[in-house]
Amino acid sequence: MDISPIKWTIERVDRRYDHRGKKDVVIGLHYRAHIGGGGKSVDHDGFYAVPLSEAADFTAYENLTEEQMLGWLFASFEAEDARNLSEAKANGRPIPVKVKQAKEDTLRRALDGYLKPKTETSEPPWRTAETS
Repeated sequence: MDISPIKWTIERVDRRYDHRGKKDVVIGLHYRAHIGGGGKSVDHDGFYAVPLSEAADFTAYENLTEEQMLGWLFASFEAEDARNLSEAKANGRPIPVKVKQAKEDTLRRALDGYLKPKTETSEPPWRTAETS
């Protein structure tokens, strides 16, 4: 059975019309991670609040690409990974799973649950025996 690779997309963008002289500044990303296979699919939707910065490398809204915005999202996951690792080391806890990996693992487990159900609903055995 073919399972598609996980596809990350930006579904919607929140913008501030004006921020310190810059127009159409992106302040939020609504993202989706999607996996499918065997006629089933699973999505994870999320939101990332883009920090407002005074970066000199500001890109006008109309010139932004999905790849660039996904880069921001994944960089935020990496920053969270670094904070989680530092906190775990400081408190003697096990090294945590990386954020992006944890989200993708959850999607894979959910799809696997759809494709290989652990339960089923059926007639009770005495009804099945009566119809035989």
